[in-house]
Amino acid sequence: MRHFMSRRAGAIRGVAIGAFLLVTGRPSASVAAAPQQPISDQVRLALAQQTMQPLPSQTTPGAPQAGTPAAPVAPGASLPLSLGDAIARGLEHNLNILLSEAGVENAEGVRFQALTTLLPSFSGNLGFTRQKLSLDQFGFTFPGFPKLIGPFNVYDARVSLSQSVVDVSAIAHLRSRVQSLQAAKYTAQDARDAIVLAVANLYLDAVAGTSRIEAAEAEVNTAKALFDQATDMKQAGTVAGIDVLRAQVQYETEQQQLIVLRNDLAKQKLALARAIGIDPRQPIELSERVGYRAIAPMSIDEATNRALEGVPADKVRFHTCYGINEGPRLYEAALSDIIDYVLKINAGSYSFEAANPRHEHEYHLFERVKVAEGKVLCPGVITHASNIVEHPELIAERIIRFARLVGRENVIAGADCGFSSQALYTTEVHPTVVWAKFKAMRQGADLATEQLWGEAGGDWV
Repeated sequence: MRHFMSRRAGAIRGVAIGAFLLVTGRPSASVAAAPQQPISDQVRLALAQQTMQPLPSQTTPGAPQAGTPAAPVAPGASLPLSLGDAIARGLEHNLNILLSEAGVENAEGVRFQALTTLLPSFSGNLGFTRQKLSLDQFGFTFPGFPKLIGPFNVYDARVSLSQSVVDVSAIAHLRSRVQSLQAAKYTAQDARDAIVLAVANLYLDAVAGTSRIEAAEAEVNTAKALFDQATDMKQAGTVAGIDVLRAQVQYETEQQQLIVLRNDLAKQKLALARAIGIDPRQPIELSERVGYRAIAPMSIDEATNRALEGVPADKVRFHTCYGINEGPRLYEAALSDIIDYVLKINAGSYSFEAANPRHEHEYHLFERVKVAEGKVLCPGVITHASNIVEHPELIAERIIRFARLVGRENVIAGADCGFSSQALYTTEVHPTVVWAKFKAMRQGADLATEQLWGEAGGDWV
C-alpha cells in the first residue's frame, strides 16, 4: 500500500513511502530538450571492443579489421572472425532488419501522402486555336480593307492555385503519420540494437568457452603429470598401487571434462554462425579475447550515485528502513550510524523511520547534523509496526519537531515504511487500520501547517 500526499503552497502534507529508492519524472530540461536517440550499433560496438584485445596470432599485417566482414576463405580453412566482423555479418544477413527498414520507407511514403493534403494545389492548361475573323460580324467596314482577317494562331495559357486555409483533420492526420514514421525509425534502430546485443553475447560466450577449454587443458596437463609421477613412484616402490589408480581416475576425469567443454564450444560457435549467416560447416577462429580490467573500488553511496547519474535530484527520494515490521527491534542500527552515508546520496528527499519507539527520539540528531540546502526530510510520523492509530495531534507534534530543526519548507510527513512490502505473507496491520492511519496523518499535517504558518504568519519557532 503506497500513498503520497505532496507539499504545496507552503503547507506540509503526508507521505507514505515503502520503496528503498524511488526515481520519478523525466530528466532535467537541459537533457529533455534534445531528442533521445537509441544507442547505435557503432556505439555498442565501441563499448564492447573496450574489453576486447586481439590475439597475438591475429596482429599480423593484413589481418581483417573490426567492423569489416572477413574475406571468403578456402573450403576447410578456418575463418578469422573478430567481434566487429561478427556484428557486421549479423546486421547484413538479418531478415528482421530488412523488414524494419522497409517499414521505415513505407512510413515515409505515407507521411508524404498526408503532407500533400496540406500543400498548395497547382493546376494549369495550355490551349491553341487557329482563327479567322469577319469584320462584318462586328459591324465594321473599312474601304480598301479586307473583310476577312486571318487565319492567325491564338495561344491560351492559364495557371491556378488553391490552398485550404485550415484543415484540422488533415493536420491531425499528418501529425499522426509523422509520429508513425518516428516510431518506425525507432523500431528499426531497436532491431539493429537487438542484433548487435545478441551477436555480441554469442561471440563473448564463445570466447568464454575458449578460455574454459584452455583452463581445462591446463588441468589435464597437471593431472597427467601427477599420474606419471605416481606411476614412477609406484615403480620405485614408494607408493601403493591405489595412489596410481587415484591419479589415473583424476586424469581421465579431467579429460572427460575437456571433451565436454570442447563440445560446448562447438555448439556456441554453431549458434554464432547461424546468427550471422555463416555456413555451419565453416570452421570459425575467434580472433579477439576478453581482456581483464579490474573494477575501481567504490563505496555504497558512490555506487548509488553512479547509478543515479543523469537523473535530477528532485526526482529521487531515498528511503531507509530496517526490513522488519512488528518485533523487538533490539539490534537495529541507529540513525546516527547511517546518516552520513544517507545524506551523501544525490536525492531530493530522504525518508527514514521516526515514528516507532526505537527511533522516535532520533530527531535530536538533526540538532548537530546539517542538511544541505534544497534537500527535504521525509520522516515517518506513522508507523507500520503497530496497529495503534496515531492521534493527529501527536503526528503534528512530530512534524513540528523536524520543522523547527531544518525549516518548515524542508519537511514532508511520511510513514516509517510500507504496510505491505511483501505479497507472500499476511500483513500485521489490517488495511482498514492502514487507511485510518493515513487519515490521521492527513489531519496531523493540517494541524502542523496551521501552527507553522498560521493566518498571521507569526513566530512559530
